[in-house]
Amino acid sequence: MTEKPKEKREFLKMNKGWHWLLYLDLILPLFLFLIAFIIPSSGIKESFSVLFHTYNIYIIKIIPNFGSLTGITGILIHLFAIVYAVIKKNYKDLIICVIFTIIIFFYFFFEVNYIIIKVLKFTAAG
Repeated sequence: MTEKPKEKREFLKMNKGWHWLLYLDLILPLFLFLIAFIIPSSGIKESFSVLFHTYNIYIIKIIPNFGSLTGITGILIHLFAIVYAVIKKNYKDLIICVIFTIIIFFYFFFEVNYIIIKVLKFTAAG
């Protein structure tokens, strides 16, 4: 009987780099996007649209642009996850972190973020 709560806690633990990357790069932005997409046109919709876009550019983006200060946080988060996996000698975690980093790199390199953002309306007139 006492094993189930322990198993549940182990599953919810975010002790691997890829757990954090999954949360920061996919789950949280998806949550922001869905809120902005579902809410009917209002000031809140535009606020969540801008929040989604800003989060993408300043937090997730891993291609640094020091002129506009974008991409710096994203590359640091990914480097930290990769270095943490190397220090812990967890090679499965390292491989998954590198795969996440490559996917996010191509997401911004091919500007998929701007294709996705067209779905959201940034203004009440839009």
